[in-house]
Amino acid sequence: MNKITEPARRIDAIQETDVFAVGCGPGGLAAAIGATLDLRPRV
Repeated sequence: MNKITEPARRIDAIQETDVFAVGCGPGGLAAAIGATLDLRPRV
């Protein structure tokens, strides 16, 4: 398998959170529910 190396770069962060769940698969759903029950900041 070939690999691509990208140069480092700086990007702006518009939100800071402890948990970021993307999608609604079993893992994402469990992370979102867990974050809600734990009252952690979420996006």
